[in-house]
Amino acid sequence: MMRTAPYTKEAADAGVGVIVLEKPPVIWPGYAEGRTADAATRKVESMDYLAEVLDQVRRKRSRLLYAEDFVYFDGVKGITEILIEAHKVKKGKILYQRGVCAHQGSHAPAYDTPAKSGGGALFNKACHPLGPCLYLKQVEGILHDGKPIRPWKVAATALQILKHQRPEAGEHFRVMQNVDDFGRITVLFEDHTIAEVLGYDLSISGIHNELCVIADFGQYHLRVNPNNENELFLPKPEPAGNLLFREKLPTPQGTSFPRPNQFYSHGYVNEMNDAVDCALQPGRAPQSGPMLAWDTMAILMAGYESSEKGGGFIDISDLVQARDFPADEWPDPHMFGHVFQRL
Repeated sequence: MMRTAPYTKEAADAGVGVIVLEKPPVIWPGYAEGRTADAATRKVESMDYLAEVLDQVRRKRSRLLYAEDFVYFDGVKGITEILIEAHKVKKGKILYQRGVCAHQGSHAPAYDTPAKSGGGALFNKACHPLGPCLYLKQVEGILHDGKPIRPWKVAATALQILKHQRPEAGEHFRVMQNVDDFGRITVLFEDHTIAEVLGYDLSISGIHNELCVIADFGQYHLRVNPNNENELFLPKPEPAGNLLFREKLPTPQGTSFPRPNQFYSHGYVNEMNDAVDCALQPGRAPQSGPMLAWDTMAILMAGYESSEKGGGFIDISDLVQARDFPADEWPDPHMFGHVFQRL
């Protein structure tokens, strides 16, 4: 992750038409330089760094796909389809969103090193459900008013929980020493609606990916992983061999909820399909593009500032408005594809 931003600039220089940038977009450059700074300073410097990356991509006429796989869940495609239909009957206002991404701690050696990971659960897990929350508000605004709805204020908490417990408490987890293992973010949008997302390394039963959207026409709950579509009971684990039924599931023994085609269910195939479609259609913008990357980074860095200052709201309207995103960089919900049959 540490090198994604330089690679993005190099790809743009090389004339790559569609660049897929993993998340989060950049890491505060002060880490690599051996500096320390408060969260407010890290926020400003990180956004300046991201601006350099996005400027380079734009100058070279490349298109950036910000690789937030949660945006590409089939369920998010489904909500987008409903928003399009709801708009026709003067509905489609998203009021409240709630999302979760959790497991028992990344196995990547770099994860517990801020200079390589950028942060912990708030930065690397809460970012996932944050993505579709931002995307769906963009879509809502584009459909109703011809412009995206953007975030306005952020309140957050980032904590190290396991580090401060007895050693026995960490038996089933990776205990982080240098990054947070719990993150909570509350986003207030400019239309006075709200989203809350959680990211944590405290899930003992494997990965949890969920999103709930409450709108003026109904409620949509995505139980991506786990869900009860498939249920398995094994008295002993041996018959499962080396099969992985769910990401991060520590044992197949007992009752579990297997997730067939997990790679597809987690949005990665749809994500790459979008990249290919953009490569084949020169005028097409990625659904998860530079505006989503920008707003995500502003929220994450302001989240750490909020946590450092006691968890109150931080106004990010200056950051959001500091960069202009022309319409040809916006997502087009009508081109996201279809997951529902028609009568």
